Amino acid sequence: MSIVADAHFPDRPPAGVSPTADQPAAQASGHPPVANPARLPIIDAARGAAALMVCALHAREIIWVGLHSCITDRAQDSFLETVLGVLSAPLALGGTAVSLFFVISGYCIHRSFALQLAADPAHEPGWRAYFIRRAWRIYPVLIAVLLITLLLDQLTIHRYPDDIKLGSLSFQTMLVNLCALQGVAGPYFGSNGPLWTLSLEIQLYAMYPVVFYLTRRRGINASVRTTLTVSLICTALGLLLGLRSLTWFGPYWFCWTLGCAVAEFERSGKSFNLSRGRLIVWFLISAAGFGLCLSPLSAVAFSCTGCFWALILLKGLQAPIAGWCRLPLTWLAKLGLFSYSLYAVHKPVCLFLRSLFFHGAPVRNILFVLPVMAGCVGVAAILFLLVERYSLRVPKWLRQA
Repeated sequence: MSIVADAHFPDRPPAGVSPTADQPAAQASGHPPVANPARLPIIDAARGAAALMVCALHAREIIWVGLHSCITDRAQDSFLETVLGVLSAPLALGGTAVSLFFVISGYCIHRSFALQLAADPAHEPGWRAYFIRRAWRIYPVLIAVLLITLLLDQLTIHRYPDDIKLGSLSFQTMLVNLCALQGVAGPYFGSNGPLWTLSLEIQLYAMYPVVFYLTRRRGINASVRTTLTVSLICTALGLLLGLRSLTWFGPYWFCWTLGCAVAEFERSGKSFNLSRGRLIVWFLISAAGFGLCLSPLSAVAFSCTGCFWALILLKGLQAPIAGWCRLPLTWLAKLGLFSYSLYAVHKPVCLFLRSLFFHGAPVRNILFVLPVMAGCVGVAAILFLLVERYSLRVPKWLRQA
């Protein structure tokens, strides 16, 4: 979930290594080739697309009456409204974009470390700087989002206090969210359901040193196998013990590590091709993930859709960009610059706009979802300008503390 990873401001490669000019020399000397940083706009575009998918999912869910009502009460809608409602059905799978966020997060975090390991297999990271950078990237925006959620939810409560999408706004719940324990020690804050994934992101950042040292000693395949085993065990225990409501990093670790594997493949410079048999297996796993994403086996689906997005991302990093793709990718990349803000703030904005313009009830015309999404993007852009852009670089005083 690279909601917060610095895809467009990556950590620098090792000192003395030029990612572009020095690549042929590195190959000639037998060292692994260095990944091309020019591909990072693809990551921003992927983040923008993922944030837009999740925003569309929740805006459709909050603003529109739903597919069942659209089909059963067709007489109340025009033919165009019915057709548009039916065509919007794939947006119900927008939650699968969260696994794309996780893959991107693993990629962004491991990418610079993969470059450093390529230059020095015995490289020892500065973990203090790593954790400072991650905390500074997350918490300014998180604190701002919690305050915005508090304000917007209070306004929504004032108009429609019985809205079932409103949650706890207590100080204790806020502390639980600040400690990345929502889903473990308490609920997410207010109406801001997407914050459940942010707690996982913070937990996975804390577990990254395990992936790093395992990769350094045994290779990325060992990391993928280990985290897959842990994720399957944690998922099985959650199902057997009835702890599906418990939200922690265990069942999602494999999906995140897939992003690390993408970074390793990109760093190697090798072309990643699947045989026909493996391609069929990948297709079946991906289909199972999308098919199970709305079922009680959502944690299993998360890992399966992670496999889908990991291969799509890897192919996107390796493939040339077609001319007709440049404009939409450019706009998605611009959106990706503040995808963290958009992801973190959109749901309370949707709920507030429904209370303000639609009397707190869903409407039958699905086209109203579009201006609501535009409002979410506008609020996120303002949040980026006021807060998030300052969290992209750790301030000097904190680096020297």
